[in-house]
Amino acid sequence: MLKQIALICFLSLVMLMSILGNLLVMVAVCKDRQLRKIKTNYFIVSLAFADLLVSVLVMPFGAIELVHQHWIYGETFCLVRTSLDVLLTTASIMHLCCIALDRTRTRPLPGEEARGAVLTPRPESGQTR
Repeated sequence: MLKQIALICFLSLVMLMSILGNLLVMVAVCKDRQLRKIKTNYFIVSLAFADLLVSVLVMPFGAIELVHQHWIYGETFCLVRTSLDVLLTTASIMHLCCIALDRTRTRPLPGEEARGAVLTPRPESGQTR
């Protein structure tokens, strides 16, 4: 029983921190004019939104399944939750790929020239982000 209580507390803390952290990222970019000017931050906000959906729509039911050690919501909702899990996790991975591609193109390795950006304009010489 003590093990289950510890598991519930840990999973609740992880979900709460994930929700608050992703909301904080979205609010920060939306409220701060300087952060809104940097187009790459839209990738970050989109990633935060996808991760927020995972935290709200997938993690709670996974935690309940883990605590009960079996699925209690029926076959249809099991398929829906599994589909959401795959869809939203894939969306997060694709966002990370877009961010990596954008950064690779706009911030080349020393000795290489910037090749243009996916979303953001080419940085001018001497400009840092």
